[in-house]
Amino acid sequence: MAVVASSAAAGVAWVSRDFALQRLQPAALHGIAARSPAQPPQGLALDFSDYPTSAAVVAFCHQLAAAYPHLVQVVELGASYLGRPILALEVGSRLGSDPAQRPALQMDGQHHAREPIGQQAVLYTVWHLVSSYGSDPLATHLLDTRTLYAVPCVNPDGNDFFLESYYPQRKNLRPLDDDGDGPADEDWPAGVSTWDVYQVYEVRLSRTWLAAHRNNPFEQGWRNAARSRYLGYYDEVRGDFLVHADPDGDGKSLEDQPGGVDLNRNYPVGWEKCNPALRSNLYRGEAPFSEPETQALRTLIEGRPNIRLAVSYHSGDDRLAIPGVDEGPGADAGLLELVGIKASQLTEASGYRGTPHQHGTPVASGETRAWLYEQGILAWLVEAYLDEGPVKYRWVDREQGILRAYEHIGLRFNPPPTGILDVCRRWLDLNLYLLAAVPCPRPCPPLLDGSTLSLGIHNDGFVSVGVHCEVAVGGGPPVFARRLEGGPCEPGMCSGSGELGAASGNPGWMLRIQMDPPSIQALAEREDLTVTLRVDGASREHPGPPLVASSCWRLDPKSGSFVLADRDAAGAAGGAGQPPGELFDLGAAFGEGGWFADPAVWDREVYHMGRIPRPREVVP
Repeated sequence: MAVVASSAAAGVAWVSRDFALQRLQPAALHGIAARSPAQPPQGLALDFSDYPTSAAVVAFCHQLAAAYPHLVQVVELGASYLGRPILALEVGSRLGSDPAQRPALQMDGQHHAREPIGQQAVLYTVWHLVSSYGSDPLATHLLDTRTLYAVPCVNPDGNDFFLESYYPQRKNLRPLDDDGDGPADEDWPAGVSTWDVYQVYEVRLSRTWLAAHRNNPFEQGWRNAARSRYLGYYDEVRGDFLVHADPDGDGKSLEDQPGGVDLNRNYPVGWEKCNPALRSNLYRGEAPFSEPETQALRTLIEGRPNIRLAVSYHSGDDRLAIPGVDEGPGADAGLLELVGIKASQLTEASGYRGTPHQHGTPVASGETRAWLYEQGILAWLVEAYLDEGPVKYRWVDREQGILRAYEHIGLRFNPPPTGILDVCRRWLDLNLYLLAAVPCPRPCPPLLDGSTLSLGIHNDGFVSVGVHCEVAVGGGPPVFARRLEGGPCEPGMCSGSGELGAASGNPGWMLRIQMDPPSIQALAEREDLTVTLRVDGASREHPGPPLVASSCWRLDPKSGSFVLADRDAAGAAGGAGQPPGELFDLGAAFGEGGWFADPAVWDREVYHMGRIPRPREVVP
């Protein structure tokens, strides 16, 4: 054991990282690796067997709050352009401390109308957590120590329009006169809203491709070897083509399609680089946050400074993307890379290959993750599903490589209803991993032995953060106040990174505080021992606001042990922020390697999509 020189001013002696790690080794959560995904709900507004209307999503959220009032609170963030409610679910145990004061993960889905699988993935994660609470050790621990803010559907108008009117819809439903003829949104084919109406293309494949893929001409990459000509929409039930509307009689159609604004180009970071053309499917809007839907998400983020990590669900590809920086890897690059490699491992499930991960991209102009990142939130974007091939095809001339391909944008971006649950379960472990990764520094129960107060401070999350700790007795000045950083060590010993968390390899410190007689007497007279942690933001590139957590303890004269003080006026037991407790090994819940995945296995070319050079060292 290597003891570091004491601080006379604070009256405290503290010990090196080596001793701290010996005393704060994680304890296994029994049965944590044996958990299984939750079974679908029964008798509720949705059951993950079909894509629900926005009204069904709202009903399901309120049903969860009614069934699990100790875990779920519905927060109305605002309304869509057409007045549909945009809801967030605050998910976390109401026992022990206020969820609004704990470190949190934020999730959202369906910025884009035709991507409802993201909405389902978010809701299924919430359902798994609340229905498993009390029986699954990981779900229970996460909801006792952290908070999840889930916004399942950012674009409820678009969701219903996708289901009921027009499956290619991407944007919101703000009316726009794309072609400048006066009427808005008039040139589009009605009735394109079922799984039986297809976009039909004449496809000509190159002879080279055809020779190499005679058994399946639509293997991955076929679009690079094809020329396509659009023929129109085909209704399989009626057996005929749909006539495109031309209400303005200008001889053109599809030049003024429904809506609107691309909500994931309406955020301020890089907004000026986004497409200003009204008719573009990527139209950015009149100004950043011009849309009520993006304003609703802003309301959530700005009103919840406890949010540390975030993930936004989309579809139309299979990848995990991170917030990029134009000048190359930033200060968070190594951490984001580690998470990406692990994501490939965690998502090789339900018959799907592990998702490719992008180490870096240029700044995601106008997108959620870029704006979140500049708020100090580590943010990811998930593209949850892609089916590259057409739904069906028939040959016109096999020798010439000419065929008709029947495509369906809805089924390209989303699995058929029978596949919803498999996709939701595929992404569940990554979502649990991100919630567990949220930095959550907290104290162990203190111990008084004579005049020595022992106090463990640890972070069972993956993301490492700096921590400043103060310990006070009664209303007096702190008996200990300092940032928990490495100090002088014996030869050959590492002094530590000055951060707590699994990513740094330093889960916590054990403090030894020499108490003076007045402080010991005050504790004997049942004065509070208050431990206050001031925790840095999660991002090093964009330091966010600190999060303050405090816990109050009283010495039980009979047992000689500290117990949490009575609930305060706000109803929180013993203080604010994440509740105190022992250090657990949450990484053990996530399969081989724990928190980390082996890059030799999970960072091969098939899993990696990086555009920006990676940091040299990404393994622990």
